[in-house]
Amino acid sequence: MTLQTGRTSRFLFIIIAAFFAWAGCSTPKEDILSNAAEYLKNGNIAAAREAYQSILKKNPYDSQSLQGMINATRLDENTEEHARWCEQLLKIHPWDRYANVIVGKLLIEQGNLTDAVNRLLLAYLESDFAQDKREILELFEEIRAQEKLIELPPKEKQDAPIPQTPQH
Repeated sequence: MTLQTGRTSRFLFIIIAAFFAWAGCSTPKEDILSNAAEYLKNGNIAAAREAYQSILKKNPYDSQSLQGMINATRLDENTEEHARWCEQLLKIHPWDRYANVIVGKLLIEQGNLTDAVNRLLLAYLESDFAQDKREILELFEEIRAQEKLIELPPKEKQDAPIPQTPQH
């Protein structure tokens, strides 16, 4: 089988032209992110969400797009979805202070106090400012108050002697 120079060069030209046409059709990620940020700044939350989600469809772990979705859902005041995006961000950035606080608050509402403490502890360790630490300490106090409300066993059960097994 021999290749003819004319056919090969035309075929190669068509492949190269198709590649550049394909590459030119997609908008670079940076342009999408800047457009989405502009949409948020102008209050067009729906367009911003759509832009961020277009990136997340290709890469569900894109931290910039996840941060954008967190901002959009915060502005949209959709607390459940906001917490869901924070949980998604924590999969790739487990130390993110803001996301840990949001997920910690959600866990407190759900009554999962142990996991809430873990999330808030991570957030506290990442807090640089006294105001941020004070907010987290107030959440710890809320957890402590909820733990006090949990019914404790009666006093007589607590004072009962522990049965000992006979030693041989």
